[in-house]
Amino acid sequence: MDKDLKTQRWKAGRLSQIELSKLSGVSRFRISLAETGLTELRDQELYAIEAALADEVRRRAKEFDVRLGNRR
Repeated sequence: MDKDLKTQRWKAGRLSQIELSKLSGVSRFRISLAETGLTELRDQELYAIEAALADEVRRRAKEFDVRLGNRR
């Protein structure tokens, strides 16, 4: 996932590194290093990022449904 992290951030709602850092608890510095290929994220960091991205996708989908009048 490290190499595709920037793409995943974009697909999850055009999240910045700072936003992802706040949502996942992984430092922006570690996210930046991983995106540039200078480090590999630890398993717990990957899990936290994946969970944060999934939560953000669900949150945005729910928000979109509400805007369309389709309450969940």
